[in-house]
Amino acid sequence: MKTLPQPLTVSQIAALVGGEALGSFDHAIFGVAEIAEARTEHAAFLENPKYASAAVASQAGLLFVSPRPRTRRRRPKPRSSSPSRARPSPSSSA
Repeated sequence: MKTLPQPLTVSQIAALVGGEALGSFDHAIFGVAEIAEARTEHAAFLENPKYASAAVASQAGLLFVSPRPRTRRRRPKPRSSSPSRARPSPSSSA
């Protein structure tokens, strides 16, 4: 864990890194910690999607996330409001 020289609010940190703050803007952050060890006074980072479950369980007071999570392989990722409709029907031939 690393302690900040002085506590900063979530909104101050977002401004420093050029990011967007979501949630409680006035929450004070006193340091940075690993995602599994972070407490409410710490910031943590989620860069790899394989640690998403650790992020859900984390007590971190601030979680840095990417607007687009990285994946292991670069491949097309179409988005749909009904992904199941994209699945071929059993009678379709490939």
